[in-house]
Amino acid sequence: MTALVSNRWTHRMAREQLEAQSHQADQQRRFDLRTELREPRQLAYSEFIAQAHRIQELAGTTCRDSDEWKGRILPAVQELGKLGASVAVVGPAAVAARAAGFVQATIGLLRHAGGWVPSERSEDLAAAVALVAPLDAFIEAARKAYEDDGSNVGT
Repeated sequence: MTALVSNRWTHRMAREQLEAQSHQADQQRRFDLRTELREPRQLAYSEFIAQAHRIQELAGTTCRDSDEWKGRILPAVQELGKLGASVAVVGPAAVAARAAGFVQATIGLLRHAGGWVPSERSEDLAAAVALVAPLDAFIEAARKAYEDDGSNVGT
């Protein structure tokens, strides 16, 4: 009888130890994945933010009605779209959604005003402010994703 109880106890302890090791290995894999993604995410996020700032600078120039300006802003927005796709690849989904939101807000404002650029008119200033919130939301989501140490479930 003692041997039977001892055998069951040993089997149970071995199973619990195996489950604990499996859980620890899963946690380590998630941590390794996040560590592996940090550098590509940092690059994608910083390039996206830099391009967003370039667009904001272009939007503030006074030659906004010129063909030269339009020749600069449209490629800048196209590049922003490409960088947004890079953000979508490295994720996570929350950050990709914020990037897409900013790109769509930028495109929407440009379409709405036919090459929109903020001026001193109140409606243009309101439109310029409308880009701030989507960019801030992207930056916050990117910061959270980048600072995640892998202890959270999911990527």
